[in-house]
Amino acid sequence: AAAAPGAGAATGGGGEPLQGPLRSSIQSGFKAMGLSLGSSIVMETVTYPDGDTYAGTLRNGKRHGHGEYQDSTNGYHYTGDWAEDARDGRGTLASPDGAFCYDGEWRRDARTGEGSLILRGVLTYTGAFLDGEFHGPGSCVYSEGVVYEGEFRR
Repeated sequence: AAAAPGAGAATGGGGEPLQGPLRSSIQSGFKAMGLSLGSSIVMETVTYPDGDTYAGTLRNGKRHGHGEYQDSTNGYHYTGDWAEDARDGRGTLASPDGAFCYDGEWRRDARTGEGSLILRGVLTYTGAFLDGEFHGPGSCVYSEGVVYEGEFRR
């Protein structure tokens, strides 16, 4: 059940005190604490039933704006922009051991736009992506030292 709204306080990233009305629009089974920024935008820290966590802005109960998401199953960590619960905008997704790292643009939860992908021991790619795949101009350096620069097609 959702908690009743009320007055609250929190500490910002720089240690400054934040005060304002607390609001919860999180479904039952979720743990959340946060600070309303006005209208339907809130800053929340959410722990989902599966153990995943999100700290950032929500709009109408969905990840929207900027935030950090930690996957409790594989340890992957995403920091970046969100729209309607999907990665959308600029962001970085990385594995806990650093063997996988994508830094770039996202559209509707897919790597789409300009970005860089590192698969340690396999390749480093910088260029265009479409729906998670290399597509368009780019440069790929393979672990054996082979370099390909040019147009990639899905």
